[in-house]
Amino acid sequence: MSKLHLFICMVAIMAVGLFASCGKKNKNAEMPQIKYETKVLKPEPRTYSIPFPATLEGTSEVKVYPQVEGIIKTKNFTNGTRVHKGQTLFIIDPTEYRLSVQSAEADLSVAKAKLETCKLQYESNQQLYAKKVISDYVLKTSLNDYNSAKAYVQQAEAQLNIAKTNLGYCTVTSPLNGGHRQQRL
Repeated sequence: MSKLHLFICMVAIMAVGLFASCGKKNKNAEMPQIKYETKVLKPEPRTYSIPFPATLEGTSEVKVYPQVEGIIKTKNFTNGTRVHKGQTLFIIDPTEYRLSVQSAEADLSVAKAKLETCKLQYESNQQLYAKKVISDYVLKTSLNDYNSAKAYVQQAEAQLNIAKTNLGYCTVTSPLNGGHRQQRL
């Protein structure tokens, strides 16, 4: 096939395509018009809820630590439950601390008895000193013993208060209302 024959075939194909397209009508002109029903919308409030995974935490976090050492005897709450201020959370075995209170009470009794003895001794020595039976040194020594006994009573009272305070710490309570540390949504 020569180049001339190829050219003639192409021109013929183009002419047929041109004549075929001229005979067709516009498709858009024949499309029927469809009417759609419309509605006018009025603004009104709507609430939409969309679930999101989240974790809620309280505005304050309180860590509770015991102020005395010991074995936890009871736990008075369930994890995740709401607790109230002053509610007992734990009880630490108070045996050792009760014994400390008893020992401090005994020490205080001994200190008070010694104070009474030193007081009697000092008062007796004052009378003897007034009669010039004892020296100034003996009177001052008995006064020092009396003052030391007073201090020992104060010290024993302080030790008793410490022992009672430590016994009180065996009951661990909630410092505030709270609960539900984390909640999954």
